[in-house]
Amino acid sequence: MGTDVYVDGTLIVIEAMIGNTAYLKLADAFAAAQAGDTIKIMAGEYTGNLNVNKDITVEGVGNVKINGKLNITADGATVKNLIINNPTGSAGYINAKNVLVEKCTVTGSNGFRSCYTTGTVTFKDSTITGATYGIHFDGSANGNIVIDNCVITGWTSFASTINKVTISDTTFG
Repeated sequence: MGTDVYVDGTLIVIEAMIGNTAYLKLADAFAAAQAGDTIKIMAGEYTGNLNVNKDITVEGVGNVKINGKLNITADGATVKNLIINNPTGSAGYINAKNVLVEKCTVTGSNGFRSCYTTGTVTFKDSTITGATYGIHFDGSANGNIVIDNCVITGWTSFASTINKVTISDTTFG
């Protein structure tokens, strides 16, 4: 996993970049990230939950597979170009507003389950699959959900407290 580089003949595997700074471990990149930063995760397969708890962009470079859960708890966060797989539980969780999930493939026993927002959450150009739930928002207050050009498999539901759901060019299975 990651990108192999050689420094003085020694192999070093870079898992993430923020600007021109390389990180050997994803955890170190997430700890160093400041609001507005973009963490680029290098191609590879990673095990463990991905916790996006800062107003940052997380973007996969190439084929990036996360075996774990995607937890987004930061307002303004963006997640792009990731494959999330959590077959034993929910693959995604959102408790934030003004979030974008774009060009992601999210698969779990539930796709995104028990999510909450008071702002807008957008799913764009993504495939979300859950054996039970595809996308399930409950308990939200006046939130808006936008689903654009997605494929969603599994039961999809939104709490009556969601303000507006906009769906376009999307297939449900």
